[in-house]
Amino acid sequence: MSTGPCTNEMILFGCWNQGVCDTKDINNGMSAVMKSLESEIPNFIIVLGDNYYPNKEEVDGKKTKIFKKDYLTSGFDCLKKLQATETPAINLLMGNHDLQAEIGMKTNDNIVDECIITQTEMDLAKYPKIDTKTYGRLLGNTTICLFICSTLYTEKADEIVKCMGIYREDHKDKSLAEIIKDEHDILIETLETLLLTVGPNLKNLIICGHEPIVSRRYKPPKNVKTVLNEKGIELLNDLYSLAGDVNKYYICADVHQYQEGIVTLSTNSTHIINQYVVGVGGTKCDETCISEQDFDPGIYSGIGTQEVINEKIQYEMTVCKRDFGYLSCKENNGDLTCNFVPVENCDKFEKKGGKTRRRRRKTKTKRRRKRKTKRRRKKTNTKYSNIRKYKSPKANLAIVRN
Repeated sequence: MSTGPCTNEMILFGCWNQGVCDTKDINNGMSAVMKSLESEIPNFIIVLGDNYYPNKEEVDGKKTKIFKKDYLTSGFDCLKKLQATETPAINLLMGNHDLQAEIGMKTNDNIVDECIITQTEMDLAKYPKIDTKTYGRLLGNTTICLFICSTLYTEKADEIVKCMGIYREDHKDKSLAEIIKDEHDILIETLETLLLTVGPNLKNLIICGHEPIVSRRYKPPKNVKTVLNEKGIELLNDLYSLAGDVNKYYICADVHQYQEGIVTLSTNSTHIINQYVVGVGGTKCDETCISEQDFDPGIYSGIGTQEVINEKIQYEMTVCKRDFGYLSCKENNGDLTCNFVPVENCDKFEKKGGKTRRRRRKTKTKRRRKRKTKRRRKKTNTKYSNIRKYKSPKANLAIVRN
């Protein structure tokens, strides 16, 4: 929350809408994050994409994605309750799960349109608080925030072309190359307009997308290291170069962990970029941080150590956490500080066998207490030891319910 008249704040998170959002009965990461955000009133909120995850179920022996509109809607209902001081209150970005064509996805045993997720999200976003069209805005009068569709610069790019025409109507029936060129031109024009507004006061340029510039994660058995493609790096270089000698940030999601790192981008200019990954808005977290794995230095050089990714990019991861939460960035007279706000540990709501680990632990504790009580009764109530004890059906129901 803003702490004074000179302080401006934005809150960011992504990878969030999985399951049912219920801030009165907190049983998943999304509900916990939304509950925490209900008490915050920043200038505005940026949602970094992956705004819905379909369920995966066995259908005829094959894993099939299942579209549940009520689940998707519940997340947006929670989102709409959040407060901010500026209009629009929420900038909703898109990720690969929002835009990729879902061929073969079903609901009620029927195959649905492959762009149903994009269409449903856009319908739900027709709400005064939510904006999906803007390419940029100001935080205070010293900081520019730009919004890019980063999936265009990944291996998923071909899969999102059809649904991009729903997200951005001007891109309907265009080729991938045409969309990329148009987005590049619009973003340059947006930045030039905002630069005229800010003038010499500009101190910080923040570019927000879904995918990181450099993505580092460990997904057994793979060590994952991906980067945005050449068109993406070209766009970032042009935007950061146009901004000039200012502090440079890139804030994103996609990796289901919280990470901080420093990207060194060397093209015709050198840009030192502070990268924040905030893919912990509520969906199931990724496995343990790569920094906690015992890798050969040739595979991963370790946290706090710079890696050479390719001839243009070097990366140093400095922080990795597995907590649900969000990023709070505060601007005060040009000084920008970004801090992660953890809400719950990622393992708190981890499900196994249909029950949460938290509830399983409580059940085991209750059973241990009952066993100890029975043993004490055996020692003290010897007079009635041969009488068959009555078992309350409520006790059994309590164990099943938990």
